[in-house]
Amino acid sequence: MNLRFVSAVAFLLGAPAWAQCEPQWVYWGLAGSVGGTVNSLLNWDSDGPGPQPPRLVAGGEMFSYLTPSSQSTSNVAAWDGVTWTALGKDYDGFVHAMAVLSNGVLISGGATDFFSSNPIRNVASWDGQAWKQMGDGLPGTVWALAALPNGEAVAAGHFFGAPFNCIARWNGNAWVPMGSGFDNNPSVLKVLPNGDLIAAGSFGRSGNVPLARIARWNGSAWTALGSGLNGSVQSACVDQAGNLIVSGNFTTAGGVPAKSVAIWNGQAWSAMGDGLLVGATALCMLPDGSIVATGAFGPAEGTSTNFLRRWDGIAWAPMAGGFNGPIRTMCVDAREDLVAGGYFSLANGRPWRELARWTEHPEPGIAATSAASRVHTGRAIRLTASPVNALFATYQWLHNGVPITEGLNGISPGGGSVYGATGKIQTSPINGGFVATLSIWAIQPSDAGDFTIAFTNTCGTTVSAPIHVEVTPHCLGDINNDDIVDDADFSLFCADYDIMYCLAREMPWGCPSAMNSDWYVDDADFVLFVEAYIAFACP
Repeated sequence: MNLRFVSAVAFLLGAPAWAQCEPQWVYWGLAGSVGGTVNSLLNWDSDGPGPQPPRLVAGGEMFSYLTPSSQSTSNVAAWDGVTWTALGKDYDGFVHAMAVLSNGVLISGGATDFFSSNPIRNVASWDGQAWKQMGDGLPGTVWALAALPNGEAVAAGHFFGAPFNCIARWNGNAWVPMGSGFDNNPSVLKVLPNGDLIAAGSFGRSGNVPLARIARWNGSAWTALGSGLNGSVQSACVDQAGNLIVSGNFTTAGGVPAKSVAIWNGQAWSAMGDGLLVGATALCMLPDGSIVATGAFGPAEGTSTNFLRRWDGIAWAPMAGGFNGPIRTMCVDAREDLVAGGYFSLANGRPWRELARWTEHPEPGIAATSAASRVHTGRAIRLTASPVNALFATYQWLHNGVPITEGLNGISPGGGSVYGATGKIQTSPINGGFVATLSIWAIQPSDAGDFTIAFTNTCGTTVSAPIHVEVTPHCLGDINNDDIVDDADFSLFCADYDIMYCLAREMPWGCPSAMNSDWYVDDADFVLFVEAYIAFACP
C-alpha cells in the first residue's frame, strides 16, 4: 500500500494514519453475538482451492439472532466477515465439538437425539444444505472430534461399553471401535503434525493396559506417552516445533513436577515455567509461536486480567484485558487474529457477549467489497464495502484516489447524484457487520473508474482494493446490462411491471424498468420496451 496516499486520505478524514496502538481485544467483526454459549470454533474453507474464502464457524448452545424470527435457529453458525449465517435449522441439541474432514466436509458432535424431522444421534455432517446423520450415529454425547489425514474421523464421548468404550472411528461408511477403547471418555483429541492421534482426559486404562490420562493410537491399540499425567487433561494444542502441550488438573507429567501444564516433545515430558494456577479450559498457538491459555486463573500481579495467560517461550505472563466468564474455545482466524468464544458478557470491562477477537492490528480491516461492475449510462448503481475493527470509525469513498462528495456531480463534473460518500460507524447490527453503501443515480461516463473506500479509526486508516466500474452507452430496455434486449430482459420487465411502483420494497434497486423515469413501471414503459426489443442489439 502507498503510505503517502494513506497519509493523504487520513489527513482528509481528520485522523492519524497508522497510529501506534497496542494489541487489544476488539469486537468480533461488528456482530453483537450469536446469542448463546460458544463451545467450539474453527476455520472452514468449504471449497478448498476454490474462490470462496475461509469462514469462521461457531458451535454451541441455544444460538439466536441468526435467522429471521419466522424461522428456527441453529446451534452452528458461519461468519464470512460480514454477517453470521445459521447452518441449517432446528439444531436442537448442544454442539460441543467440530472438525473439518480432509475433503472439506464440516462435521459436528454433541448431544442431540433429534434434528427437526430428521433424527440424528449426536454426530452429523453438513452437506451444504442440511445436516445428515453419519451412519447410525453414536449412542452418547460427543465431547471431542478429530479429522485424520486419510479422510476418516474420530469421536470421543459418553458412549460407555461395547462396542466403542468411549471412542469410535468413522471409516467413511460407519463408526467402528478403536482397539479396547477407554474406561472413561477422553475430553481432548489432537492430531500431531506427524499424523499421530492423541487422546487425553480422565481415563486410566484401555482394556487391560494401564494408561495415565493420555495415550497415542498406533494403528491397532492405545499406547502410553511416557508415564503420563497424575491428573485429568482439559485442553491441548501443538506448538511451532510440533510438540504437544496439554493442560489440566495435574501436578506431575512423566514424573516431573508440572503445575497444570506440560509439554511432550515426542520422547519425554517437561514443565512449562512455573505452570498455571489451574488447568486451562482452552489452549491456542498464535502466529508468532506464543501460546495463549484461558482458565479461571484470577487477577494476576495486581491487574484485572482474568482467564488469560500467554507463554512466550520462557514464562507465563498476564495477557492484556480480561473476561467476566469462562472461555471455552479459541482459534486463529483468516486474518491471523485470535478469536475466543465462551460464556461471558464483558471483555476489557465493556459489554461483549460470547465472542471477542484479539488483534495485533487494531486499525480497520476490509472484510468484503463489491465486485467490478458494468452499467449503462443513466442507470443507478450501488457499491458496498464491509470493514472489521471499525466500530466508531469514519469512512470516505474515493474515485480514482479523489474523495467523493455528496449530491449531484459528487464524482465528476456533469456526473450522477451521489449518496453515502462519507459516514461514521456508530452502531452495530445484532447478527451482522456494518456495510458502507455508495449509491450513484443517473451514472455518467465521466463517473467510470476505480472506486476505493478508506476506513479510519484512532489506530489508523485502511484503504480497500479498487472496484472498477465501467459505464457503457445508454441502451433502453437492456435491463440486465448484457448489450442485447431479449427474452431475459422481458422476464425482468414483467416482474417489475407487476410491482409497478418504483419505491415499493420489492422493486429491484434503481427501478431499471422505469424507462421514462416517472417512478412507475407501466404501459408507457412497455411501449418503449417493445421498441427496444424489436431493435434487439444495443447501439
